[in-house]
Amino acid sequence: MKRLLLAPLLLALTSCSNITIKNDYGEKYIVQNSTIEVEPITIKDIKYDLSGQRDLRFANRCIDNPENYGCDSNIFLKEEYEEYRNKGLRLQSEYQKYKPLLEKYEDNKLVLNRVSFKTIFQDINNKKRIDGQRTVYCRSRNSQLDEIAKIYLIKTKPYGEIDIRGNQYSKKICRKYYVF
Repeated sequence: MKRLLLAPLLLALTSCSNITIKNDYGEKYIVQNSTIEVEPITIKDIKYDLSGQRDLRFANRCIDNPENYGCDSNIFLKEEYEEYRNKGLRLQSEYQKYKPLLEKYEDNKLVLNRVSFKTIFQDINNKKRIDGQRTVYCRSRNSQLDEIAKIYLIKTKPYGEIDIRGNQYSKKICRKYYVF
């Protein structure tokens, strides 16, 4: 009976620890659990993004009525909004290629986890500094879902935040927060 109670306790204690990575020089990267945010990305989200609807909606709002939607009406940003519109139109024209693959799955099927976190860097003198926000995308182990995830990440390039290097803390975070 005691063994049965001990197993969940051990699991709970190990799942709440911070992630620490040491490099060859004795420096550490620490990812505290309190800084980690996990956002699931489903088939429905991917359909919306790959069809270009997100980019087109954002661009059209900001080009047509920037004041109404809190967009900056700066002339330089109008060019950026045009880029969003062009990206949306490009995605819209390519969407038919991916639609059959996406239609195989239910809309609520989880494909990716977008994990955002901050790292604390501790040098060999034990001085700590907070690094900026980082984001990794933890993909499914299912090969077809992984194919969808790759298409999504390559085609949409979400906000320039993709970490595809697969560095050590990214791998550890994905192992820890890999829920599917």
